[in-house]
Amino acid sequence: MKKALFQMNETNPRVLMDSTLVSFTKKWHIVAKIVCSAVTNFFQLGKLLRKVNRTFVSLIPKTTNASHLSDFMPISCCNVLYKLITKVLSNRLLEVIGELVFINQNAFIKGRNISDCTLLAHEKLLSPFS
Repeated sequence: MKKALFQMNETNPRVLMDSTLVSFTKKWHIVAKIVCSAVTNFFQLGKLLRKVNRTFVSLIPKTTNASHLSDFMPISCCNVLYKLITKVLSNRLLEVIGELVFINQNAFIKGRNISDCTLLAHEKLLSPFS
């Protein structure tokens, strides 16, 4: 769980907007036991408290004079525990996704390239004419 929490902190471009995430990482030695207990509780019971499962969507202006919808960036404000559970699940899925997805499905799988499908299709289409 610690690995997942610190990964979120490193890869999140909007981390400065998430003061709770920053607090959790800086004070990990204090909150670790409570956070791990809450996340473990979710995996054991399969339930989240309503307070944890709430998300607010906010529009953040990209420019100082934002007037059109395209001038805003949507931000999903989820509880850090919710994000942490999602990151833990994502990390677990990354370990086995290559075995779960058929070998001929190449998009979005690390180590596979979607252009391989295009090349294979091109070869198959041209082979009758060779």
